[in-house]
Amino acid sequence: MDISFNGFGSNALTFLANEKIPAGTLVGLIDNGTVGPCENSIPLGQVLNGTDTHACVCVRGVITAPCDPSLPVGPVCLACDSHGALCEAENGVMKYVLSVDTDNSTAEILL
Repeated sequence: MDISFNGFGSNALTFLANEKIPAGTLVGLIDNGTVGPCENSIPLGQVLNGTDTHACVCVRGVITAPCDPSLPVGPVCLACDSHGALCEAENGVMKYVLSVDTDNSTAEILL
């Protein structure tokens, strides 16, 4: 049986951005109401689309994001590594990892 988590409980917010951030990029807060690419920090969400000055960010729901392929399934403290991929981190934020695709280094995460 095929399953899908797409669209479950999705919520998005529009933030300011100092640059055009590609869709799919994990972002974090870098200033008041402003997001930037998440590197070595805790992610807020994932960019759905954006312009040179704004980014629409999925902050709740299920996302598919780049990750360390050794990421475990279940509740995990997550942060972004220096390449913007999710990794397990003691000082991260607790999220549920629903599945990990080790071939493509991506994971489905419940925000």
